[in-house]
Amino acid sequence: MTSEFSGAPGDFADGSPVRGESAAAVSVSATVSASAASGAVTLERLLLRLERERCSGEVSCGMEGRVLLSDGLVCRAESRRATPLAALWTPDGPVGEQPWWPGQGGTPEDAAGGAGDASPLQVYALTATFDAMALLLDTARSAAWPGRPDGGPADRGGGPGFEPVFVAGRLGRRTVRCKGVPPTVLLHECARLADRAGGWPLALADAAPVVALRHVHRQRVMLTAVQAEVSLAVDGRRTPAGLAAELGRPVVVCLEAVRALTALGLVERPVVGVGGPLRRRTRPAAGPVRPPQEPPVDLETLMRLRAALEQV
Repeated sequence: MTSEFSGAPGDFADGSPVRGESAAAVSVSATVSASAASGAVTLERLLLRLERERCSGEVSCGMEGRVLLSDGLVCRAESRRATPLAALWTPDGPVGEQPWWPGQGGTPEDAAGGAGDASPLQVYALTATFDAMALLLDTARSAAWPGRPDGGPADRGGGPGFEPVFVAGRLGRRTVRCKGVPPTVLLHECARLADRAGGWPLALADAAPVVALRHVHRQRVMLTAVQAEVSLAVDGRRTPAGLAAELGRPVVVCLEAVRALTALGLVERPVVGVGGPLRRRTRPAAGPVRPPQEPPVDLETLMRLRAALEQV
């Protein structure tokens, strides 16, 4: 899955909506490392502190992504695991191909190109921010999740997936951003999303394939539009994040659809091996068919049965 985030802060691939905003474009006034005498500061604690202090700048999450803040409010978040903002699907095609997209003549200023909260770019920018924020928080929390295919979190010995580092400064004018959201609100919503695991925690969003069940034990099933899209795209190989990239949907939206399909008995529940790789639930292999063994013949019982039948 491609992503707008490619590594170091300000280093973006061609076609990114924030291309041209480099590290030098941020007027650095201070660099605050997310560590303290009591130990490493988590991303949640750092965001809450920046909200209280009404800071502006960028929280770098290493290779995982970044969070942009203005006066303590989150106005953009990016994650390598999330669907890029430009790839989100609209009724008229991808966001990046719409006339209101900055690359197509639109303007990214003033809360994602619109004064109102319901402007198209504002809505999709907010959706992408929530999607990336949820995945960034999950990456920080599930570093020691067993069986991730990349091996990264397991190699860190259960430590955090990244060390968040805040760089204070003014955001670039070309930055596509949504209207600021308090980190408190984002953390609350992301926690609610994580609580509705349904067998599919966020850690499996890009780690476990979605496998459809061959037999449905229901006579009638009601699906939403997104659930129908996801069920039709399931191929037994792609993860929820892979399905999201294919459909142009946020990862968390597709993950919620997969959770619902699992509850309806249409998708297999993933199984994680303790300390081992992810594996799907499989039925035991059928052994050779053996003929049923006949019980030993009791001659006395047969004689009594014959006598009884003759008296009827």
